[in-house]
This record gives sequence, structure tokens and C-alpha cells, in this order.
Amino acid sequence: MNIREFIIFGLSGQCGHDLKRLTSACSFIVDEPPSERVILERFSSIFEYARQQVPYYNQKFKHVFAPQSLYVIEAIRDIPCITREEIIRHSVLSRQGRPVTSLESGGTTGGKIKTHLDLTYLLDRYGSLLRILYALGWTMGEPIAALHPEEYRISRYLKTKEIRRFIFEAFLQYAIYRLFHNRVNIYYGRSCFSNVSPHNFKKKIERLGARLLITRPDILLAWIKQLSGSSELPAPVPVVLCVGNILTASAKALVEEMLGCSCHNMYASTEMGYVGLSCKHSGEWVHIDEDNYFVEIDTAGSSEIIITDFRNRAMPLIRYRTGDVGNLQEGFCPCGRKGKSLKVLGRVNRFILNERGERVYESGIVDIISTLPGVSGLQIRKMPHNQLTVRMRSFQSGIGALDSLAKALGVRRESLSFDPDSNFLMSDSGKFPYIC
Repeated sequence: MNIREFIIFGLSGQCGHDLKRLTSACSFIVDEPPSERVILERFSSIFEYARQQVPYYNQKFKHVFAPQSLYVIEAIRDIPCITREEIIRHSVLSRQGRPVTSLESGGTTGGKIKTHLDLTYLLDRYGSLLRILYALGWTMGEPIAALHPEEYRISRYLKTKEIRRFIFEAFLQYAIYRLFHNRVNIYYGRSCFSNVSPHNFKKKIERLGARLLITRPDILLAWIKQLSGSSELPAPVPVVLCVGNILTASAKALVEEMLGCSCHNMYASTEMGYVGLSCKHSGEWVHIDEDNYFVEIDTAGSSEIIITDFRNRAMPLIRYRTGDVGNLQEGFCPCGRKGKSLKVLGRVNRFILNERGERVYESGIVDIISTLPGVSGLQIRKMPHNQLTVRMRSFQSGIGALDSLAKALGVRRESLSFDPDSNFLMSDSGKFPYIC
């Protein structure tokens, strides 16, 4: 145990959290998932708590059966979901909740919501983060580089006069991440997607001697595709952790080939925390933390991902519609884990309907960027009358690349038009929307 671990583990122990034990397992997901009985008990516990302590849930669930009657997993599907719009309109704060901070979602689609966390849940989330980092082979104090959009600078909270949030973020970024994790943030502007500089990223990462790179897949893919079109050698980094956007199998393979690293995908959100992590065998699928989350897919509708968090008692989220679309599978992984795995395809309202009647979500666009030679950036805007306008950063003629794009999408070539404007549209949170 090094001095950083000694301090962090000691402080967490004073708060009743044994982070040393959690990280010593060097695994984020246990090999054996909880039994159906245990899952039902945990779901029933948070459901009954929410109904008793949150007035809105008490009204919403007043005609729902008692949780004691939950004998099978399938019965959970009869409980109404909660949506982002409901959380914006109605408070779901618990009467007993004692929030110490709140985290605001980026509002990529729909309005922004604040997720409130009490001290216990805040430490639970931090424990989950450490479990992920240690599962990737990192030890506290080893250098980490994190690529973040400019929108994530904490100075924004001073501009909006959110002083408490500024103090919390400053403590998190500089005391915990910088001092103890030895993590340095590398910020990039929106123009990077139109004119990304591989050299700048490489120079900063090499200077840090980073053992781990944490990044959104969108900027990583733009960087990697730029590297593939130059003679520049990539920065040596053993492990890459992607979070916040879509990472497909083809993009993951390209990253590992270009950087000579082990690339992992994490499914996480502001509302839910750290839900799943991929292993070296699972590709684009992430193993779900079934001890702490119940994950479903809306099979009757749009394949939207629905999640219940068993731990957040300050602001319970029961069958929360995430706005993400995905596939769910259950089985045995060569890494030794059993249980559920999740593959995220994109946002529920961002897709292109092709000539075969299939929905092409943003994961399909990521695959195209990964495999289409000479293309480092691609954004498709849906227009009236089934027309699509394409903005593209390409080493070849944009017009010529449209033929390959139409074939990959499964749409008529006549439905595509090239927009010479290379300035891509961005979300307020700095995310890159592949379809807008």
C-alpha cells in the first residue's frame, strides 16, 4: 500500500466504506451474478422506500401491487417507468434524503436534470470508480491523462454563480483526482473535431507518462483517424478507458491497433453512475454491475435501456428511461463472468431509416468512420423529405466519399447531399452528435 492509498483508504474507512477491500479484488464485476431472489429483494427494497419517502412516487405507484408480491423478474415490467421529463417537472427527492451534492446531466437530448447524492451514495460511486480503475491494472498514483471538452472546466460554475458546486468540483478535480490519483485533464475545444491536432494530444500524453487514458470515444476516434492519415507515431499508453459516447467493435479494434493498447468501454451516466465495463473478451459489450443495478430493454417499443439503481436513496430512480438504445444478452464470457451484458447503439431519437426499413443508430455511423478509408469525421443531418445532409472531414473528395457512405448506410445515393462546411455541430455538453 502506497501513501496515497493509505490516506484515501483510511479516510473512507472512517466513513464506513472499506475501499481497500473493494479494490483488492481487482475486478469491477463479480464472476457470479446475484440470484433472482436477491435481485427481487433489492428491487423491492428500493421500490418500497421510494413509494414511502417520495411523494411523487407515492402518487405514481398508488395502483401498483405491493412489492412483496414480486415473485418473478417479469413482474417488474408491470411497474411504470419514470422519464427525464417527469424528473424535470416533479421532484423525486426523498423526505429522508440528505444530499451533499448534485450532478447535472449534459442535456444532450431533452432537458438537463440534477441527480442528488447523499454522502453514502457519493462514496459508493467513488468506490465503483476505484474498482474500475484497479480492474484495469491501475494503482493509485500512477499517471492518468483524461481528455475533456472545454465545457467541463469548473470555471463555468463561477459564471453561473453555483459556488457550492464549484467548491465540490474543485475538491474533486484537484484534491482527489490531481493529488491522489495523479490525473491531469487535457481540455480540447469544439474545433478539434473539424481540425484535430494529433501532435498536441500526443505531446501532452507523453509528457505525463500516462499509464491510463480516459476519454470520450468521439474525440479519440477523430484523433486516431487523423493519425492513420499521417506518418505520426501514436503516444504510448497501455490502457484506454472510453466513456460517454458510442464505442463499437470496429472502433475499439482500430484504437488498439493504432495505440498498441488495451481499450475498454464503460457505460455510465450522471444519473446512474458506473453501470458496466467491458473486458478484453467482450468487445463492445459491457458487463453489467448486477449487484447495484437492474437493467432492462424495452422490448415492446424502441429497445430503450431502462435502469433501476438500488443504491441512491436521496433521489431514487425506479425503472428510469435513459434515452439510450441497446441490446441485452445473458450468458458466459471467456473472462469467466456470467450474467448480463449490454451493447449501446445510440440515442433513442437519433437514427436513420434506410431503404431496408432498418434503423441505423449512431453506432452504425461510428462503424462507418472506423472502416471507411480517409474519413476522420462524419456528421449526418436529417432534412425534410428523407433527405440527408453530410458534413465530412475526409482525406479524399467529399463528393466521392458519398458513394461509399450511401452503400454503407443502405440509402439511395440521391438522398445524400454534401455540405462543404467542415464545422461540425456540437451539443451543449461538448459531445459530438453523429446524427442530428
